[in-house]
Amino acid sequence: MMTNGEEHFHNGFRYSIDYADENNIPVIEHSKPRPDFLFKYYPMNNYSVNALTYGYFYASHPLELNDCLDSSPLLLFTSKPLEFELYDKFFGFMYENNRQKLIDYWKEDCEKESRCKGYIANMYTLVTSRYGLISMTEKENHTLMWPHYTGEKGFQLKFRAAELEESIENNLKNGKGQYLGLHPINYVNELKPIDIYPFKTLYVPFAYSANVKAEDWEYEQEWRFLISNFNMGVPFSKAGLNTIPDIQGNIKNRKTYYDSDLIVEICLGRNFFTQENFEIEQITKMEFRVKPKHKTPDDINIHEEMMKFISSRMNDRVYHSGVKYEFNEKGSPFLMRTKEQIEIKLQEGGWYQLNRTANVIKYMGSTD
Repeated sequence: MMTNGEEHFHNGFRYSIDYADENNIPVIEHSKPRPDFLFKYYPMNNYSVNALTYGYFYASHPLELNDCLDSSPLLLFTSKPLEFELYDKFFGFMYENNRQKLIDYWKEDCEKESRCKGYIANMYTLVTSRYGLISMTEKENHTLMWPHYTGEKGFQLKFRAAELEESIENNLKNGKGQYLGLHPINYVNELKPIDIYPFKTLYVPFAYSANVKAEDWEYEQEWRFLISNFNMGVPFSKAGLNTIPDIQGNIKNRKTYYDSDLIVEICLGRNFFTQENFEIEQITKMEFRVKPKHKTPDDINIHEEMMKFISSRMNDRVYHSGVKYEFNEKGSPFLMRTKEQIEIKLQEGGWYQLNRTANVIKYMGSTD
């Protein structure tokens, strides 16, 4: 047991904080080695293209995640009524002129069937207004990842994990943010809430809640950056059947920057180039001409923004997701995902020359 800190163990992970450490941040320890590469899947929209071209990740609030159980406040509970000193420490300034009102609130909150729910809700709001989550994966290919996160029309970025982590940490240190680490998700067969009663702060309980997910999600092999910044806001309007107004923050504080030159590859979805979004001319089997379509002469076309960025900055690192037949040991055909390197060059009139290279990488298994 720590003498000047707190800790919690679950499923081979250790969540702790050392209050003697000047950084005063929660630590997550595990035995899983950091992968060589990390991948980020994006749908095709304005936010994704902006993040790519300006070299940042959006650090999500828990209410913005696609699983309502992920980092949920319901993962926090108390087995006993909390001491009045905790309420006084965190809410006392609100009741400076009416101490009895604070005492009454404490008593009422502790007597509720869902014990200390008000305290937990308020503390969860306070903590999550200063934290953001960035989800990555160590899986380059999976049957479900492309359709779930890109709709087969978006794109995937590939990074060297060590370089990306260093870039994010340095950028946060140079700004006003704080880097709290890169960790694999702790996949569990039961999502068990953590008892906050033994802890004097929510640092360790929050680290736990932001790191556990149901094992149904294990196929994603997620690694998550945890970052902190001031005034990040809380988007209550994104929670179901909720009437609490948003806590407005500075959206810029949820943008976590990295060096764009660290992108090892970009892979465009199988259905990135469609007649819905491009004029397409086939020159030969290996050569095409494409031109992003504009709905109006003045509209901002996200496909055009993407093509400009790729052709000028990443032309030697572009791939296109594909599918091909292979044959098993019995000679029966089956479908497999692939990616093929392509070259994109800007031409006159807003057209782009697209050349296939026949440099095809096969994914021999659906979860390679």
